[in-house]
Amino acid sequence: MRERRTPKHVGTYNKNLVLEVLMKQGPKSRAELSRITKLTKTAITEIVEELLSKNFIVELGQVNTTRGRRPTKLSINPNLLVLTLDLSGILIKGAIVNPKGDILMMDSVKMREIDDLLRLIERLYEPYKEKIVAISASVPGLLELSSGKVILSTSLNWRDVNIKEIIEKKFPVPFYMQKDTNAGILAETWYGEGKNYRNFFYLLLTKGIGLGIYLNDRVLDGYDGIIGEIGHTIVEIDGKDCWCGKKGCLETVASIPVVLEGYEKNDINDALHLAIKGGKMEKAIKYLGLSLSNVIQIFPPQAICISGNIPKEVLNYITERIKEYIIPNIFPQLRSKINFYYSNLGENSLILGAGVLGFIKYFNR
Repeated sequence: MRERRTPKHVGTYNKNLVLEVLMKQGPKSRAELSRITKLTKTAITEIVEELLSKNFIVELGQVNTTRGRRPTKLSINPNLLVLTLDLSGILIKGAIVNPKGDILMMDSVKMREIDDLLRLIERLYEPYKEKIVAISASVPGLLELSSGKVILSTSLNWRDVNIKEIIEKKFPVPFYMQKDTNAGILAETWYGEGKNYRNFFYLLLTKGIGLGIYLNDRVLDGYDGIIGEIGHTIVEIDGKDCWCGKKGCLETVASIPVVLEGYEKNDINDALHLAIKGGKMEKAIKYLGLSLSNVIQIFPPQAICISGNIPKEVLNYITERIKEYIIPNIFPQLRSKINFYYSNLGENSLILGAGVLGFIKYFNR
């Protein structure tokens, strides 16, 4: 049964629409907001007054025009900052991000225990504590978004860790988290090529393999945040043991750590190129492509974005090669309609996505 849309829902939707325009497109006048959002001038006036009263937006002053009354530009309050975290890589990264997606400060740490993470947050928090409105994180693994608990993450070696409770106990701002693949989708739709599509997949290659799904302009969250675990679909019957308790999962044959087994990892770039020459990367790409082709038959996307904390030339190689295993294994009418690309946001995509999450949650708290 579909939820009935009440006036409150409509008001929240319209308010978010205005905030999204200001965050994505920069300062706008009231008239411009009315034209872009297709909301009436009366509705825009009411929304703007509410947002000004909450200090979410500010007036920048009047703009010179050749005729008529000079309009006043409105902007997201530049003094609102979010402390963002990317917990997906070998190094845990943190940053201070403003509403435009500018990174004002960044730091990282090799996390051995949660106290390492808390010290990283503290180093970032102290210089900007008067302006930080939220802490938000991109997190790998199985999450329980409603409670802020990480159910299981082998990347972090966490099981049943309530990271929200731990962080909010130490810092006086709200904490929000999102699955790493969905944080990547937020970054793509706000700052990357994903803004050009209503439906696309976001394939994330880090220590594990995850798939974010953007369907009809919505990020799919699944049941309480559990979705897109393509890395734990079975590709080899009675294959290698996987950390999830099953055998033969995609991650046991195609994850970056598996591809790099047997290679010296002091220089990841060199190791990945050796894996390409030695054929291990090709096997991984084959399994990735076949697994994706199965999902495409269920949710046909307009595009597939491939991202990860690996060099761009390797991402480009994977992007080009994976098509060879996908195209022959999907419906003929889809073969020429899917665009394949690798994210141009680089290694900070999950940091930026977590920032978008933080601002969205703060504005709707």
